[in-house]
Amino acid sequence: MVVILRSFINQKTEQYFLLPLSISGYIATPLYKGQKQIVTQVKEGIISLSTSIRKGNFGEIVVDLDFFEKGYKDIHINKVNSIDHPNYQGIDHIFQDEISGQYVIVETKWRNTPISTTLSGRQISDSWIQNNNRILNAVDGNIQLANEIL
Repeated sequence: MVVILRSFINQKTEQYFLLPLSISGYIATPLYKGQKQIVTQVKEGIISLSTSIRKGNFGEIVVDLDFFEKGYKDIHINKVNSIDHPNYQGIDHIFQDEISGQYVIVETKWRNTPISTTLSGRQISDSWIQNNNRILNAVDGNIQLANEIL
């Protein structure tokens, strides 16, 4: 399988609000519905993005929704289900295009937050992805799936 590396930065959240509030052709899971509700509440001013954690979580929610609505299957286990979801280390998202079989690895950043350079390399680089069992951890220890993605 081909691994596609994609860095998700800047204006996606504003673009997301232009999408319709419902989709057709896919079953809306409880996670999807909850994430959609959070986006609506942010848009309506009910939820404020008053902390770095909320901003980061909102960005990750928007990415999950965007890929779901485009027909991708989410492979990662660390899904944000609350605006105040605790932070975690590692790969933010792994999606699979079920038609082509390709995997997409996404690192979510809020607005102008830079991609970090770590001891194992720059975030989303090949060395960073392949180090510290990041893929394996993102897929809940499924060795076969991790090897397929790599």
